[in-house]
Formats: sequence, structure tokens, C-alpha cells
Amino acid sequence: MKFDINSLHDNTSTKTKTIVLVLGMFFILSLFFIYLQYSTTKEFINESQHEYEKKLNSIYKESIYRIKKFYKNRGLANLNSFEIEKSLELNNKKRLFELSKKRWEILSNENNYLKTMAFYDHNKKLITYLGKKPSLNIQINKDLNFIINNKKDLNFKVSIESINKKGYLVFFIDPLFFLSEIYHLANIES
Repeated sequence: MKFDINSLHDNTSTKTKTIVLVLGMFFILSLFFIYLQYSTTKEFINESQHEYEKKLNSIYKESIYRIKKFYKNRGLANLNSFEIEKSLELNNKKRLFELSKKRWEILSNENNYLKTMAFYDHNKKLITYLGKKPSLNIQINKDLNFIINNKKDLNFKVSIESINKKGYLVFFIDPLFFLSEIYHLANIES
């Protein structure tokens, strides 16, 4: 039996042809609206992600700015002491430790993420520290904020050079501080 499209066309009623045409148009319009909905939703998600990213970046930058300013002020207050300057110049570990112990207690109570307060000489070699033991030698670079301590521990550092340029006071902060800030300020899990 041979299939002839013309005979099918002639034998099909107008009603059937109209139903097929309407169903075909309905199917095409449905696909078009599904595509529009998908496109709109995708654009909305992309915009939301971009805004979310901007918000997180803003919180992160503001947190870095605030923590640097805070610890630079605290560090300068410590380094401006005549006794601290003299002890730093003489590499007097015991005296630096004694003079800074109270300040360390206050700072570590203010911020649970503060790991270390360390004194380095002008050659960037560790003199003494309070808190967790830091690397013996570090790069003191204003552009390098995150460092790996003892080849396994990531830290954010704030370093302050002494007034007489005889040494440095360096604060090491756990990077989880920044996730905590994002969580509290943006009210999200990071």
C-alpha cells in the first residue's frame, strides 16, 4: 500500500486541520514562553549573583581596612613606648614580653581571631612573641597581607615598623575573622 500525502490532505476534515494548526501554534507559543521564562530567570540569577559578589567584596574590603587600621593604632601605641623601643633596639626578649603582656591580653580578649603578637628585629628575624608561635623569618611587605605560617597555617598579618626603624611589631590574625565578618554583616553562611 502506497501512502499518498495528497489523499490524506483531501480526506482530512477542516475541523481536524484547524485542531492540528491550533495545537501546533499552542506548542510553538508554549516553547517560546518557556524560553522567555528561562531567559528572564537566568538573567535575574546572574544579576543577583553579581550583586551578592559585590556585597561580599565590599564587606571583605571594609573588614581588611578596619582590621589594619585597628591593629596599626594598637601597634603604634605599643611601639611608641620608650621602654618598648629600647627593648626592641637591644633585642631584649624578656623585657619586650613583659611590657607587652597586658596589651596582648586585652587585644586577644577583644578579638578571638588574633593568634599572635610578634616582635621582629630590623633584619626581620623573630625576637619574641605572645600567643601562637609565628614563623621565625617573615616577609614584611605592605602588599602581602596573607602569609603561610610554618608552612601549614594561613594568617592575615598587620605589620608596623618601629619609629626608630629598629624592628617590627606584627599581628597575625586567623582568616576566619573575615568569614565571621561576612556572616555577621551579610547574615549569610560563607
